[in-house]
Amino acid sequence: MKYIFSVLFTIILIYGCSTSNWLARNSGADTDWIVFKWYGDSIDGRYFPNLSIDLPLKIDGIDKQFNAQFDLGANVSMVYGNSFAPFFQLYPELNNQVDTTKTGWINSVKYPYLRTKFSLGSYKVKNYGLVLYKNFGEVLSIEDAKKYDDISIGTIGSDIFQNKVLVIDYPHSRLKILDSLPQNIQKNVLYEDCRFDDEGKILIPISVNGKKNNLLFDTGSSMFDLVTTSEQWKMITDQEKITDSLSVIAWGKNKKLYGSAINVPIVIAGKNISGKIAYMDSDENQRIYFARNNIFGITGNSLFLQETIIIDYRDKKFGILKR
Repeated sequence: MKYIFSVLFTIILIYGCSTSNWLARNSGADTDWIVFKWYGDSIDGRYFPNLSIDLPLKIDGIDKQFNAQFDLGANVSMVYGNSFAPFFQLYPELNNQVDTTKTGWINSVKYPYLRTKFSLGSYKVKNYGLVLYKNFGEVLSIEDAKKYDDISIGTIGSDIFQNKVLVIDYPHSRLKILDSLPQNIQKNVLYEDCRFDDEGKILIPISVNGKKNNLLFDTGSSMFDLVTTSEQWKMITDQEKITDSLSVIAWGKNKKLYGSAINVPIVIAGKNISGKIAYMDSDENQRIYFARNNIFGITGNSLFLQETIIIDYRDKKFGILKR
């Protein structure tokens, strides 16, 4: 906090820094911030400290704290069947909560819901269960299920944020879910109109060579500023000069992504990313999804690590909080 040298400066500080004060508060009424953790790991011999975001997940009736990946590129929130299997044995009453009359789609396959209440930190999620993603995830023994806390058990997707305002405070590693943003904060947000795909995932504006398009904002994609199809990638880079390649696993599938420097003007949320590395994903299912929803590509966390972003699912806006 800066020192206050005059009454005038005091007034400026109080009214001009209300945004900073709101973000700085961490007690009392603001204990509903959900603190997240970055998961880091090595890929192709390189360590990435911000590979994915883990949220604290508590499922009613289970005396254990879990982790779930925060992934707005997933249309439903879920528990992984292989990892969650021991808890059906440890807590037999959970078997009665599997509801096959309500289903969620994952990778074009229909799965049942686990009709249970759950919380993210102190925030209680209302009117939602978790899709039971069968035969997916790391197999967990009963002994390990008893022994360990903070087990990675699932994914938190975009479904629970519908008709809400989501605040992601990257510098302080936390997020907040609101019905509406305080007016004094609202005026300090640089908004752009956005839209949503047919599954409720957010699509933000991108300008490529002055032409407007849409970009999937995916918090499950932390490593890349931009990923696009091979056709689009060739239009925005010198494909003869591949500067990077990475082998990644996405939803159980192995992928090889190739990167090259962007050589045309590209602007995302007011950020000019010309000169940054764009990656090519040749996955055919992703190409079809992009074409169906008129999407240029995907961006994720890496562009916004120094920002606080606001996603207004009700009024279809994406914004960055002024610093």
